[in-house]
Amino acid sequence: MKTIKLRLSLIVAVIMQSCSSIIPFERDLSERKIDYTLYNSRENIFTVIGANKVNNIKTGSLQLSLNANNSDKDYLFKQDLISIEEKFNVNLELTEFDMYQIKNSGNLSLENYLKEGLINEIDYLFISEFQQDIGYYGLDDAIENIEKRILTSSLSEENINRYTLFLNTFLIANEYYLVKQIQKTSSIKKTSEGGTVAKMEVSKEGAACAVSIAANAVSTYGLTSCFIPGPNCWGAIAGKALSLAGIYLSC
Repeated sequence: MKTIKLRLSLIVAVIMQSCSSIIPFERDLSERKIDYTLYNSRENIFTVIGANKVNNIKTGSLQLSLNANNSDKDYLFKQDLISIEEKFNVNLELTEFDMYQIKNSGNLSLENYLKEGLINEIDYLFISEFQQDIGYYGLDDAIENIEKRILTSSLSEENINRYTLFLNTFLIANEYYLVKQIQKTSSIKKTSEGGTVAKMEVSKEGAACAVSIAANAVSTYGLTSCFIPGPNCWGAIAGKALSLAGIYLSC
């Protein structure tokens, strides 16, 4: 009952407070699509993050372990940020969301993010529905459902881009953890938009980590200084969130 009341109150809040975020939707839905350019170029992110970890292990400059001290973690994260900036030609700074995740690795629920003002009510509704769909229907159906919600809701272009970034970042993070666990994708799903999205198994723990990483990316949207806006900028945002989770969080 408490959850239902919270959801109803959020829906009311969204209707009353989000007029500036939602615009009349009169365009042809058949022309709208989810852009998976970022997900399809995920190897660029994996390469940057993976190369730093391998190099640091080889040179003995960092011992990666669950008991690594904060200075080791800070060093590796700094190296990742430098490499990501060079790779994607952006300027990255730590956000309030980043600092919260670094200091509160045990409080990574969407409810906490909402309570701390790190995501807004619309973010909470979109992301929590997606997370629930994964548990109820599986990842493929959850992806299809959130695509429909993004494309058929009367969202502003900015919010469409934010949730497209969320979905791309989630898929990148999920695949990153699956590869780490030596699990393979079962097949490749061709999307109607011409991109490719991997059909993936996803564990409950892996999904929670991926949702936290993707929520970080959504929160960071618009706060990163990019010389060239677009997929490269999004790649840097996703890479930073993925690196932070791998270093500081229990993911």
